[in-house]
Amino acid sequence: MTDGRLPKLTEIPAFAAYIAEGWDSPARTPALEPGAAEAAAAHRARLAAALPGTTAVVAAGRAPVRSNDTAYDFRVDSDFYWLTGCAVENAVAVVAGGEATLYLPAPARPGDRG
Repeated sequence: MTDGRLPKLTEIPAFAAYIAEGWDSPARTPALEPGAAEAAAAHRARLAAALPGTTAVVAAGRAPVRSNDTAYDFRVDSDFYWLTGCAVENAVAVVAGGEATLYLPAPARPGDRG
């Protein structure tokens, strides 16, 4: 006896090959409001001056799950936006010793599952 359910689309090789065609490379630079980078740099300098010798790790956050596979719209954490001017879900900013590093999640590419 066979299972009467239809296969998942991602398990059909012809569909997976078709849907993977024609994609442009994903943007790697987050969109910023005009002047946001300069303002955020000043904010990071203020934070570093207020907390010498410490490391601050601030996360952008992620959209909460509403129910099952439905999520609410993403809203970046206010402190993260103040430090970076960036509104990318799951990003993390690290400020230490006057230096700052912004970690962004890799964009989804054709063939990625999740």
